[in-house]
Amino acid sequence: MGGLVGEHQVGALSDGGLLSRVYATGRVTATAATDELTGGLVATRTNAMIEKSYWDAEATGQEVALGMESDDGLYLATKLTTDEMRGGAAETNMSEFDFEDTWFVVGDMYPQLEWAMKYRRIDRPPEAHLAANASEVDAGTPIRFNASASHDVEEWFASDPGIAEYRWWFGDGNATRGVGPNVTHSYHSGGEYEVTLAAVDSAGNIDAVTKSVSVQSTDGGSDDGDSGSEAPDLEPFVDTVAPAYTYPTGLADEIRVESTVASLTTVKVVKNTSTNYSLALTAPDGSTNVTFYLERGAINVSGDARNLTMYLDGEEHPFVVNESTGSGDSTWIGFNVPNFSTRAVRFTPEPTSSTCLAGVIAGPDGRIGLTEIQQAINYWAEDTAVPGTDGRVIGLTMVQSLINTWAEDDAVTC
Repeated sequence: MGGLVGEHQVGALSDGGLLSRVYATGRVTATAATDELTGGLVATRTNAMIEKSYWDAEATGQEVALGMESDDGLYLATKLTTDEMRGGAAETNMSEFDFEDTWFVVGDMYPQLEWAMKYRRIDRPPEAHLAANASEVDAGTPIRFNASASHDVEEWFASDPGIAEYRWWFGDGNATRGVGPNVTHSYHSGGEYEVTLAAVDSAGNIDAVTKSVSVQSTDGGSDDGDSGSEAPDLEPFVDTVAPAYTYPTGLADEIRVESTVASLTTVKVVKNTSTNYSLALTAPDGSTNVTFYLERGAINVSGDARNLTMYLDGEEHPFVVNESTGSGDSTWIGFNVPNFSTRAVRFTPEPTSSTCLAGVIAGPDGRIGLTEIQQAINYWAEDTAVPGTDGRVIGLTMVQSLINTWAEDDAVTC
């Protein structure tokens, strides 16, 4: 019995055969009857040659390469240990192998054939790296974020093209994605923000990294920006008018925007069901803290206006309910959009259950892994309700929280 060949005279390795530049690492066992026929490479050899080859004496359990031979044929094989045949040590100790064009090593692996690895896929997560040209800026000052140091662990294999997509969350309710590693973002309100980059490879594997950014308000203070439960500071209802364009056209009687930007503002109804009323708002780029009023009667979502939940680009957002406002003393919902160009607004009824979203994503063990993060990102990106949560959806804050939980190796708390 041998690590590569049982009887060297059988098949292609019969008389005149050649065994060259091969190695053996498989365990070889024998009985008392076959002990003398056992070797690390070959059991028996007849009129054949073995050259420039190696065997792992520890892995095979054999101290000799050849069990028995019946002639004086060429026999050139080298005994090595496991450590001597793995990783960078293999290039030194297995000098008969061509590590330029034929073989290569990765990590602590045994030598691998180049041609075989071109068609082999080993899916490991990429490594995400995030840099910025500044970590402290004034509100309105652009920050350049750079993820070009991110790379796919197996990008040297021909079957893996590397990073397929970069996904960004800026911590202020804004997010973007694309194939390029560089983005620029401006914060319009002072505060502390956590920027998250998720690097996704072509197999869907994901790695995420965060970076803190401190933004100072132009008046020298800081505020909580886009999110929070405090009531927004709205322009008076009398200073608002219908937008320049609405779809459907009847919406013009049910939504108002402050007059300074109304001539360049469009509002479209994206969805209007009993559980989801969604709008797409577009105003001039750079517009900040734009006040909108939406008549309660336009929203098909059931329930009292105060029991609705508003989301701005998937992030929970504050609003106020003004009773007896405008023509006919109707109820209007007022809210601010902190910056533009196009933003997505959604109103949904409050959930009737206290189900913990993070707990549902994590599962019974309460742990968050890359698989759970990917699923959460998909729920957010596709605006899909999380199963088993009474139609609740995931916002950017939740995605950020799950990534932080995973990065800190914590368990989910509800």
